[in-house]
Amino acid sequence: MAASKILIVDDSTVDRMIMRRAFDKAEITEVELEEAPDAMAALTCLSETDFDAVFLDINMPGENGFHVLRSVRENRETSWPLVFMYSSSEHPDDVARAYAENATGYLCKPTEFEQIKKQLVDCIGLLKNVMKPAGVVQPA
Repeated sequence: MAASKILIVDDSTVDRMIMRRAFDKAEITEVELEEAPDAMAALTCLSETDFDAVFLDINMPGENGFHVLRSVRENRETSWPLVFMYSSSEHPDDVARAYAENATGYLCKPTEFEQIKKQLVDCIGLLKNVMKPAGVVQPA
């Protein structure tokens, strides 16, 4: 199976580094990871590459993660990656909004590294279960 392409979008360099380390420590090796430090960089990456999944922070300077999610979901002519909103916010309005805008999942950034690894393993398991032969999830 070809490696899954995953985009990590977070304005925190440390949080992006933690995500990369968690992929490594969870021994999730069948992935190609790319990073974007903000919404505009994420939209550029998403316009240039078909990603299988995106881990998307909500709160970033400039445009936020919801702007990216909306942009991805409005462009129905291309494939839809799985989009996991990945935020420190546990506010019910943020969770409800993420699902209303067709996020695949909503993950609160845990404080324990082992929890991060488990979240990633679960998300990659979901990705493997929904992958089509072309490597992408198509909109319904």
